[in-house]
Amino acid sequence: MNRFLAVVYAIVAAVFLMIAVSITFEESDLFLTSAFFTFLAAVIAYTSWKRWHKPDHPEAGANQNEQRKPLSIARASLYATGLFVLDALIINQFVIAFVTISVVLPVILFRAVRARKDREVLKIRLITAGIFSLMVVCIITAVHLNNQLARNRTLYLAAACEKFKSERGRYPEKLSDLVPADIPEIPSAKVTLIYSGFMYIAREDRHAILFVAIPPFRRVTYTLENKSWGMID
Repeated sequence: MNRFLAVVYAIVAAVFLMIAVSITFEESDLFLTSAFFTFLAAVIAYTSWKRWHKPDHPEAGANQNEQRKPLSIARASLYATGLFVLDALIINQFVIAFVTISVVLPVILFRAVRARKDREVLKIRLITAGIFSLMVVCIITAVHLNNQLARNRTLYLAAACEKFKSERGRYPEKLSDLVPADIPEIPSAKVTLIYSGFMYIAREDRHAILFVAIPPFRRVTYTLENKSWGMID
């Protein structure tokens, strides 16, 4: 189990490092955010290394202590809240939700089954599993609502671009050309810390508004000429 968790932690560390690198190259003004994700990647990588070298069969006394002291409901709620904020409102890409579904919940339920003779421990671990399950549902809901918000704001910008074209005979060269004559300001695409802004393609034959649906690469596009949605990676 420890080596399996070590591999999972290593994958999560690699994802966080990839996010840090992509932020550095694409949004250089978010240096502190990039440094934060680099730090997280380093901490998780160290945890992976410790797990890999931890024996899978600790002494019986240690197992008994582990069964007597499950993660408290208060701490589980605190961790779940922090992980929700990190996944839904900062990185916005289901990483923590995926790890929770594939690793955390199975481990909690496995330990709950092992402790089934101790009804109090069983109860706490089942409640903890419920808390993390609710966290996953909240993350999925928040990411979906964020992307729907981005689509609505894309249509808002598209309408402003159409107004610009009707008055000037062409689409704007950049979104900032819409301010302040057509709209008061360019809104953020989503309520997230990173990848929250819109991008704009202005070519002779194509004008499109883009936002990042799932960082760092999956982008939703709206082409002004044919008023159609698309996706690029």
